[in-house]
Amino acid sequence: MTQKKDRRITQTEDAFIRDDLEQMKFAKNYNRWLYSLVEPFIGQRVLEIGPGIGNMTGLMLNHVDLLVGMEPNPYCVDVLKEMMPKSSNYIILHTKIEDCDTAALKNYRFDTILCMNVLEHIENDISVLKSFEEILSTEGKVVLLVPAMPVAFGPIDQAVGHFRRYTARTMKKALAETNLKLQTIFYTNFLGFWGWLFNAKIRRSVRQTEGQIQLFDSLVPILSRLEKIIHPPIGLSLITVAIKEE
Repeated sequence: MTQKKDRRITQTEDAFIRDDLEQMKFAKNYNRWLYSLVEPFIGQRVLEIGPGIGNMTGLMLNHVDLLVGMEPNPYCVDVLKEMMPKSSNYIILHTKIEDCDTAALKNYRFDTILCMNVLEHIENDISVLKSFEEILSTEGKVVLLVPAMPVAFGPIDQAVGHFRRYTARTMKKALAETNLKLQTIFYTNFLGFWGWLFNAKIRRSVRQTEGQIQLFDSLVPILSRLEKIIHPPIGLSLITVAIKEE
C-alpha cells in the first residue's frame, strides 16, 4: 500500500537519513546494545550493507578479518573514509546493493552479510535477499535488523524513505522466496516501540527529539537486561538470521 507523503517533509530523504544518523551516534548505549544482539552471528569476512556513518562499523572493525562497507550516500562515504583511513582490513564501496556486481563480490568469500536498517528502504526487498544469497559463501549468514510493526508506520518512516515495517510473518514470507534457511528471528526494543508509536500517531512528528533519544539511551542498560529475561512479543525492531545452505 502506498503511503501519502507528509506535507511537512521538506528535506530530501538523504538529508533526513544523515541527520538521523548524526543524532543516533550519540546513543552509545543503544548502539552497543544493538551490536551485542547481532555479534554472536557475525563471522570474520563481513559485508556491511549501508553502514551509514559507521555507528556499527566502529564496534565491529577490530573483531573481524575483513570488513567491506557498501554505502551509496556520498556524505556517509566521506565520514567513513575519515573515520578509518588507515584500516588495512576495511574497504568502502560507494554503490547500492541493487547496482552491484554480485559475481565480483563473491571473490571476497563473505561468511556474513550484515544489513541493519536498510532493507526497508528498498522497494524490491526479495530481489536484494536473493542477491545476498548469490554473494555469500556456503554456510554464510545474512544478519538483518529491520523496523518492525506496521502499525507504527508514521511520518518519520516516510521522511527517511521506508517502504515498509516488518513482522516476523512478513519476513518469513520474504525469505521463503529465496533458498536462505531461517536460523532465528526475534523482536527487540519493546520500550522503543511505544515511543515510536507515540511519535507516529500522537505527535505526528517527523523527528525524534534529542531529549527523547537521551532519555531512551539512559534506559537502555535496564531494558537490555530485562529483554534477556523476558523476550518481547513485539518491538521496534526485528532481528533475523538466515543461512545459505549448499
